[in-house]
Amino acid sequence: MTYSFQHGDDLPREERFDWWCEVSNRTVSPARVSSEHLNDFSAHLETLALGGARLTSLVFSPVRAQRTAALVNSSDPEEYELVLAVQREHRIAQERRDILLAAGEFALRSTSRPYDCRTPDRGGPGREDSRVLTLQLPRGCCR
Repeated sequence: MTYSFQHGDDLPREERFDWWCEVSNRTVSPARVSSEHLNDFSAHLETLALGGARLTSLVFSPVRAQRTAALVNSSDPEEYELVLAVQREHRIAQERRDILLAAGEFALRSTSRPYDCRTPDRGGPGREDSRVLTLQLPRGCCR
C-alpha cells in the first residue's frame, strides 16, 4: 500500500494550473484540461495505491477535462474509474450519456472511451472547489 499527497499551494499562482494538468494526467487518465481560473487555481490530490487499484481524492477549482479519441489511442491505461462527487456537482458525458452527479452520487466511466467531464462554475467570490473520489480499477480485475 502506497500513499502520496500532492498540492500546488506552495507554487506561484501562475504555475498552479499547469502543475495540476501534469499531476492529474499522470495520476488519473490523460485528458485535455481547461479552466477559467488560471490566475486563482487551487488543487491538491491524495492517492492510495491498493495493489492494482488506486483510490484518488481530488480537490480542485472548476475545470473541464476532455479525454479525446486521440488521447485514448495514444495512452490507455485500460481502467474503469468509479467517480464519486463528494462536494459540488460533477458532469460526465461518455458514450452518448450525459449525467450531472450531485454530491453523494457516483458513476462509472472507462478510460478506453472518450469522455468529457466538468465541474459547473458558479463564479463569484467565495467560489467553492470541487471534491471528487476516484477508484481506478484495472479492466482485467472486473471480468
